[in-house]
Amino acid sequence: MKYEINNITTQLGLYGSCVHDNINENFKLQDLENLFTCTKGGLIGDFGHSGTRFLGAMHPIGDILIFKDDNSQKEQFEQNFNKTTGGVISPNKNFGPGFGLAIAALIFMLISICLACRSRNLTVKINSSVYIVLWILIQLLVEINGQMRNFKPKFHDDHLRRYLHTATFINSNLYILGGRSNYDNDTGKQFFYYNFDAPLYVNNMYWNNETSINIVPSHRGAAAVNGGTNNEKLILYTGNSDNFTDPLIYSFDIRTNLWTSLKTTNNDIIIGKNQLQGVVDHKKKMYLFGGRATNNIDGDLNDMLILDTINLSWKKGNSINAPSPRRNYGATFLPNNNNIIYIGGVNGGDHLPLDEVYLYDTINDVWSKKMTSGKIPSKRDAFSAVLGLDGNRVIIFGGFGISSKDALYVLNLTNFEWKVPFVIGEIPASRYWHKANVISDYMVVTFGTGYENSNDSDVLFLDIKNNDMYEWSHIFDPVPSKSRVQSITPSTNNKNSSNKLVMIYSVIGSLIGGICLLVGIFILRKWNKNNKVNNIPDGKEEGIIAGQDVKPTN
Repeated sequence: MKYEINNITTQLGLYGSCVHDNINENFKLQDLENLFTCTKGGLIGDFGHSGTRFLGAMHPIGDILIFKDDNSQKEQFEQNFNKTTGGVISPNKNFGPGFGLAIAALIFMLISICLACRSRNLTVKINSSVYIVLWILIQLLVEINGQMRNFKPKFHDDHLRRYLHTATFINSNLYILGGRSNYDNDTGKQFFYYNFDAPLYVNNMYWNNETSINIVPSHRGAAAVNGGTNNEKLILYTGNSDNFTDPLIYSFDIRTNLWTSLKTTNNDIIIGKNQLQGVVDHKKKMYLFGGRATNNIDGDLNDMLILDTINLSWKKGNSINAPSPRRNYGATFLPNNNNIIYIGGVNGGDHLPLDEVYLYDTINDVWSKKMTSGKIPSKRDAFSAVLGLDGNRVIIFGGFGISSKDALYVLNLTNFEWKVPFVIGEIPASRYWHKANVISDYMVVTFGTGYENSNDSDVLFLDIKNNDMYEWSHIFDPVPSKSRVQSITPSTNNKNSSNKLVMIYSVIGSLIGGICLLVGIFILRKWNKNNKVNNIPDGKEEGIIAGQDVKPTN
C-alpha cells in the first residue's frame, strides 16, 4: 500500500527511524501501517532534536497525521492522511522560501566578511565594526530561527500549572496569553498560538512561540476577545499588571503580527479589575462584567464596562437588576437573541449557586434572571462555559474543588434545564482557572490547575457534535460535519490570507537575501583584488635595487 506524500516532504521534520523505514529515495510512503505503528512511539516537533531528519522546514508531523490505538481508527487515519496531504500544508508559522534564501545569504556574507578581514587593507577599515556587524547578523539568524521553531510550554510544578490566562480563537488560530504559575515568573509574559486547520494528536501539540514580539506586561486574570472591523485583532483588557501605570487595553493585529497599546476615550469610567470574562457581540463590542477590583479596596464588583473595539470608546452598562458582585463566573454570548448569559462565580468567599442564571440584553441594555431546573450543578466558580454547536445549550466544565464526576453539565436554553450529558472516552480530571473554546466540532480546554500532568494533557478535546453523546478524545479532527458545512467558506478565506502572508514574507526574505548576496560578492571581489596587490613582489623586501643587475651567487 503506497501513498504519495506530494510536497509535504519538503515541509516536515519526520521522526528519524520512521523516515528511514518507510520513505524511499523518491520520498514515497511505502507502508502506512508501519509508519502508523512507528510514529505512535514518539513524534518530535522542533528542529534539532536528536533522531530527527530535517527535510526543509520545521513542522511537526503531528499536524498532518493522527493516531489512536485501536484498529477501527486506522481508516479515519488514512482518510485524514489523504485529505490533509493533498498538497495542502497546515499553515503553522512559515515564512516562505524567501527567508531560507535570506538565511543562506547571511551565512555567505558572514564568510565573506571573515575572509575579507584577512586582507591588510580591509583590516584597517572594518576591524572596528566587524564584530558589531557579525553580532547583529547572528542575532537576526537566531530570531528568524526562533520564530519558526515550535515549542511546548514547560512548568516547574505539575500541580501548579498555567492558569488565569486568556485563550482567544481567531481565524483558525488559538492564541494563549499570560496567566500565572507559582514557580515560573515568565508565564505572565508568554504568548503563543496553535493552528487548528489540520488533524492532530494531543500529545504532539507544538505551539508557535510569539513571546519575543509581545509588549504586554506580565498579567493574569485578564480578558481577551476577537475584535476589530474584520475580526483581525485580538483585544486584551489586562485588568491588572505588575506595573499599574501600564495601559489597560492592548491590541494584537494577526495580519501584521504587531502589538499596540490602545488609546481609548471616556477613560474616566473604567476601573482596573481581573478574574472576569470578556464577551464580544456581533457589533464587536466587548463586555466586561464584575470581577475583582485591582485596587484591593472595592473587592468584587457587579458593574458592566463596554468597549467598542472599532471606535475605541468606553461606556457603562445598566446595573439595575444586575447579578450580585462576583468573579470567576462563566459567561458566553447567545447570538440567537443577542444576550449574554452569566452563571455562578464567587462573591468574597461564598461560592454562588447555579439554580439561577442571569441574562444581559446587549441591544436594550437590560438584565433579567432565569431560574433553572433539572439536575442542578453544585455551587462553583473558576469553571468554563461555552455555547453548544446548535446555539441552544451551554456546556460548563470544571470548577474549584469540583470532582471529575461532577465536572460536566449542559444547560438547555429552551427550558433552562440542567442535565449531565452521556459521555464516552477516558474522562479527564477536573480542573479550574482554565479556558475553553469551541473549535470545529470540539470544546477545546486549555491549561488550568488542579490536575496532574502525568494523567491528563494540558489540552483536552471534547467532541460535542452529537448532542446525545459527547466524547473525550485525544484526537482533534477538523473535518466539518454535514450540519456545519457553512463554516468551510471562512476557513478557505483564512487559508488564502495565510498564503498571502507567506508570499509577502517570501518577497521580503528574497530582497534581504539578494542584498546580502550583493554585499558578500562585493566584499569578496575587493578582498581578491587586495590580495593580488599585496602579492606583487616588493623590491626592497627582496634586496633588489632598480636599474641594477643581480649577480648570481655560486
